[in-house]
Parts: sequence; structure tokens; C-alpha cells
Amino acid sequence: MTRLFLVLSVSLVCWTGARAESLNLQPLKNWIANQGEIDTLTCDFTQERELRTLKKPLVADGRFWFKGPDQFRWELGAPARSIAIHSGDVLTVVDVSKKKAEVTDTSGEEDERARFAAYFDLSFPRRWDTFTENFEVLALNRVGEEWRAHVSPKSRKTVRGIKTMTFFIGVAEDNLLGFSLDLKDGSTISTRFRKIKQNAAIPDSTFQVQLEGYKVKRKKA
Repeated sequence: MTRLFLVLSVSLVCWTGARAESLNLQPLKNWIANQGEIDTLTCDFTQERELRTLKKPLVADGRFWFKGPDQFRWELGAPARSIAIHSGDVLTVVDVSKKKAEVTDTSGEEDERARFAAYFDLSFPRRWDTFTENFEVLALNRVGEEWRAHVSPKSRKTVRGIKTMTFFIGVAEDNLLGFSLDLKDGSTISTRFRKIKQNAAIPDSTFQVQLEGYKVKRKKA
């Protein structure tokens, strides 16, 4: 599970030490309210991963589809090298190059369902109450035509491997432009969206994948 959401996530700006009580969080609330109105979303993205051992970041393009309440498809690479699909209670992660797939039943114990919900809320929060339950807002700054919300997960057990996260939010349309993950191993994963389309029709077949010819591992969360 952790590996998937590391796949799902450029440099962080310097933030102040102010806490949420002293911040004007209205731009953040407007953004999450707007996300709650989204039934479907599609976009292209560029992902950069910065590692301590590499001088240059690893860069890859991809595509993302979302259909409420919790269906998504995330492809990394063009053509796709990695695919992650969640539909119903099934999460499928595909390594195309190695012809391997992992299919996970996410309808397991309450703790595991809560962990998956937190991971999903990490990249696509849709309710203010659950967002504030999962994250502490450390800073909210405007840089040009975007807000940058720097947050920290409240439960290290639920969101493993992540120190802090930054959401990039459009000022004009209250939409998510991307996010950045600051990981405990010292690496950073930044994802920037483009060609964003909201509430356009997405065929159900988008959230399916043919696994014929793949080595499939099945497990329960």
C-alpha cells in the first residue's frame, strides 16, 4: 500500500512555524469544498522524484482518472509502466514491464479500511472534517497564482513513510494543481497536473484492467 501512494506523489518552499490557529484557512476550505463537488476528473501529470543519491531528479509523465466516490486509475509513464486502479473494494497495482500484478481486497479490518481512506484523502481530500482529522496545517502561503498548503499527517501509523506534504492549489478556480511529498528517507516526490477536466464522462472500462498473461498475487488488506 505504501509503495502505491509513493508512486501517486519539486522542491518545497521555506515555511514559517505558525500553526493552523493563526492561519486564514479559508482558501483551503474553499478548495476542499470544490473537490466535494467533483464527480469525475481527468488530467495529465508530470512527476519528479528527488533522491539524495542522484544529482538529477527522476522525471515521468502520466495520466489520472477519478470517478466518485472512490474509483481511480493512475498510470505512470507513456506508455504506462505502472498502473494503479481502485474500484469497489479492490485495489490493483500492475507492473507492466515485469508482467506482474497485485490485487488487494481493501474490505478487511476497520484499521486497514481507515488506513486506505487516509491514503486516498492524502491525494484527493473531499471533506474538511476528515482532512483535519488526518492532517495538521503547518502553513498556507500564496505564491503567484497558487496557494501552497504545507501539512503534516497526525497519525504516523496510518500514513507511513511520509513526513510532510504540500498541496498546490489554484487561486482562480480553487482546484488542485499538484502535490509534493517529503518522505522520511530524505527523498521528495512532486506531482504537477495539467489538462485538467472536471465532471466529464468516463467509461466504466477505465477502471478495469485485463490481467491475462500476468503473474497475479492476491491478498487481503
